[in-house]
Amino acid sequence: MKAKNPKKPQAQCVPAWADAPGAACICDRCKRPLRVADRRREDSAPFRLAKEPKGECPDCVMTAFLYNTYPLNLQLDQTGPQLLLNPMIRDAFLMSGILDKCDLTIDEINWQRVVDNWNLPVEIAKKDPRNPYRMGDENRRKEAMREAGLDDDNLSLSMFGGRQ
Repeated sequence: MKAKNPKKPQAQCVPAWADAPGAACICDRCKRPLRVADRRREDSAPFRLAKEPKGECPDCVMTAFLYNTYPLNLQLDQTGPQLLLNPMIRDAFLMSGILDKCDLTIDEINWQRVVDNWNLPVEIAKKDPRNPYRMGDENRRKEAMREAGLDDDNLSLSMFGGRQ
């Protein structure tokens, strides 16, 4: 029996910026200039600061969260992102506790920038039973109704005792 040759350990190349807090970078989505944080909480969830110069700014992280969280994504798809400019949104996030155990604070989110950059590409999470809605589903539903000759105002629901 032939002995197997053990693999030689590969030298790992560590980039110069790997341990460089404060290194400059840009947001992968909106191209906003950023810096790597001095420190981060390893147990931070659902949002955590990057430890290398890549990733997204707080506004783009929040946008991706909103795009991928049901029923928020459904509400925003129906009303538009301008809903986020309502001052009560900040309070709702604080009361929900979602930011309690993470690096991201409510004060880091610029809601106007979230709205302004809303239509930039966002990575959509895989379909999940906890998130049955995908951004754009409302527009696809309306388009299908138009193609079928129906619209929300003239929808016939006589069978169910609704509008006629």
